[in-house]
Amino acid sequence: MSRSKRILIALGLLLGVALVATEAQAGVCGGQAPPVGAQLKGPVLQVIDGGHLCVAIDTSPSTWVEVQVLDPRLVRASTSDDARRRLMAAAFARDAVCVITGKTGDKVTAACMIDGEHLGARLNQPEIVKAAQIWR
Repeated sequence: MSRSKRILIALGLLLGVALVATEAQAGVCGGQAPPVGAQLKGPVLQVIDGGHLCVAIDTSPSTWVEVQVLDPRLVRASTSDDARRRLMAAAFARDAVCVITGKTGDKVTAACMIDGEHLGARLNQPEIVKAAQIWR
């Protein structure tokens, strides 16, 4: 990813954080979901709960796509605070590549890799567990 694109995404992140402060979290990611089988690439700029995140296609939250992560470790504990903190530590502000595996309306499920590593595998790494303790 080019430096200028990363700068634009960082600016979008700042705008997104401001938007999150004024809107309900569930409504932040407004992008159109790609079809089943498509790849979705971009930074993770929103973690809704322990099983849902948003991948940024562009700087505007209206282009961010909400994804339900297809991993049993996330699905079982998606509503706990600890699960959200772990997902934040494992994925927030990192590059994601998600393959869309299912779609219902505007909602998609996907198998995701973060920085080239399966997301589910990152969740129990000692550095992720430790970092999760400081996320709110």
